[in-house]
Amino acid sequence: MTRLLKDLPAARKASAEAQAKVKAENLKAELLSTLITIDQRFTLCAEAGASAAEAYDSFYQGFVRAAIAKAQGEPHE
Repeated sequence: MTRLLKDLPAARKASAEAQAKVKAENLKAELLSTLITIDQRFTLCAEAGASAAEAYDSFYQGFVRAAIAKAQGEPHE
Protein backbone atom coordinates (compact mmCIF):
# COMPACT_ATOMS: atom_id res chain seq x y z
CA MET A 1 0.00 0.00 0.00
CA THR A 2 2.82 2.40 0.88
CA ARG A 3 4.49 1.76 -2.47
CA LEU A 4 1.24 2.51 -4.29
CA LEU A 5 0.97 5.81 -2.44
CA LYS A 6 4.56 6.67 -3.35
CA ASP A 7 3.94 5.83 -7.02
CA LEU A 8 0.76 7.91 -7.19
CA PRO A 9 2.42 11.31 -7.90
CA ALA A 10 4.46 9.84 -10.75
CA ALA A 11 1.37 8.18 -12.20
CA ARG A 12 -0.57 11.44 -12.00
CA LYS A 13 2.26 13.31 -13.68
CA ALA A 14 2.47 10.74 -16.48
CA SER A 15 -1.29 10.91 -16.96
CA ALA A 16 -1.25 14.71 -17.11
CA GLU A 17 1.61 14.66 -19.62
CA ALA A 18 -0.24 12.16 -21.81
CA GLN A 19 -3.39 14.29 -21.70
CA ALA A 20 -1.41 17.42 -22.57
CA LYS A 21 0.18 15.64 -25.53
CA VAL A 22 -3.21 14.54 -26.85
CA LYS A 23 -4.59 18.05 -26.40
CA ALA A 24 -1.62 19.54 -28.29
CA GLU A 25 -2.05 17.04 -31.12
CA ASN A 26 -5.77 17.86 -31.33
CA LEU A 27 -5.04 21.59 -31.43
CA LYS A 28 -2.45 21.04 -34.16
CA ALA A 29 -4.97 19.07 -36.22
CA GLU A 30 -7.60 21.78 -35.71
CA LEU A 31 -5.13 24.48 -36.73
CA LEU A 32 -4.17 22.58 -39.85
CA SER A 33 -7.82 22.07 -40.77
CA THR A 34 -8.52 25.77 -40.27
CA LEU A 35 -5.55 26.81 -42.38
CA ILE A 36 -6.59 24.47 -45.18
CA THR A 37 -10.11 25.90 -45.09
CA ILE A 38 -8.77 29.46 -45.21
CA ASP A 39 -6.55 28.55 -48.15
CA GLN A 40 -9.46 26.93 -50.01
CA ARG A 41 -11.77 29.88 -49.44
CA PHE A 42 -9.22 32.47 -50.52
CA THR A 43 -8.40 30.37 -53.57
CA LEU A 44 -12.09 30.42 -54.48
CA CYS A 45 -12.05 34.21 -54.07
CA ALA A 46 -9.07 34.43 -56.39
CA GLU A 47 -10.81 32.28 -58.99
CA ALA A 48 -13.94 34.43 -58.76
CA GLY A 49 -12.02 37.67 -59.10
CA ALA A 50 -13.11 38.90 -55.68
CA SER A 51 -11.31 41.89 -54.21
CA ALA A 52 -9.80 39.82 -51.39
CA ALA A 53 -8.11 37.68 -54.01
CA GLU A 54 -5.41 40.22 -54.85
CA ALA A 55 -4.42 40.61 -51.21
CA TYR A 56 -4.38 36.85 -50.76
CA ASP A 57 -2.36 36.18 -53.89
CA SER A 58 0.20 38.85 -53.15
CA PHE A 59 0.62 38.62 -49.39
CA TYR A 60 -1.36 36.16 -47.28
CA GLN A 61 -1.17 33.10 -49.49
CA GLY A 62 2.52 32.58 -48.74
CA PHE A 63 1.95 32.80 -45.00
CA VAL A 64 -1.01 30.43 -45.04
CA ARG A 65 0.68 27.85 -47.23
CA ALA A 66 3.88 28.03 -45.17
CA ALA A 67 1.85 27.43 -42.00
CA ILE A 68 0.08 24.47 -43.62
CA ALA A 69 3.39 22.96 -44.72
CA LYS A 70 4.91 23.50 -41.27
CA ALA A 71 1.92 21.91 -39.54
CA GLN A 72 2.20 18.93 -41.87
CA GLY A 73 5.95 18.72 -41.29
CA GLU A 74 6.76 19.44 -44.93
CA PRO A 75 9.30 21.92 -46.31
CA HIS A 76 7.84 25.05 -47.89
CA GLU A 77 9.40 27.01 -50.72
